[in-house]
Amino acid sequence: SVLMLPLVHRGITVGALTLASRQEMAYNEEAVKLVQPLAGHVATALVNHRLYAEISRDKEALASHVQALAKSQEALENSVYNLARGLVKAWESRYPYKGGHSERVTSLCQILCREAKMSPEDWRNISLAALLHDIGMVSMPDSLLLKQPPLEPADWVALHTHPDRGADLLASIGFPREVTDAVRFHQERYDGTGYPKGLKGQEIPLAARIL
Repeated sequence: SVLMLPLVHRGITVGALTLASRQEMAYNEEAVKLVQPLAGHVATALVNHRLYAEISRDKEALASHVQALAKSQEALENSVYNLARGLVKAWESRYPYKGGHSERVTSLCQILCREAKMSPEDWRNISLAALLHDIGMVSMPDSLLLKQPPLEPADWVALHTHPDRGADLLASIGFPREVTDAVRFHQERYDGTGYPKGLKGQEIPLAARIL
């Protein structure tokens, strides 16, 4: 004897429950009534199992996608850093007194970041800001940058614009605020005698204080 009952979940047939017996006429209407509730539970369990399997596949696909995006993001950030490093190195090579300056500053900042146990994001932003902190000087003429001391007061005024120039340049091409603020305020001093804003103490952004 064989008894087959449809597995129905919310009006949709999702399978069939089959019972078999070696006895003839083993299943009557009473048996059907007894088995029908079981069929309902089996239908619900089957649907839940399928949903769980689909969710698991979706989670695996999502995790794989997120991992691929993270790798792409890391590769892009490394490319930006290496490009900035190359540009700065090429620019500094024109001025003997600046050779390697930005990389030395970057190395010292990374030591401080490590000792302070800063997050990878803060480490990355501070490293970029350190590498590019003098980028505002790119727009200044060689007649000023190569001028032999002593400099005139007007020369110092011009040189003191380089933090704002650098920060504005980086902001215009999409660098994050943490980087541009560090560049803008890296010449501030704790006693307020720095430039361009004369900030002091905790008024100076942390990244700029590290620089």
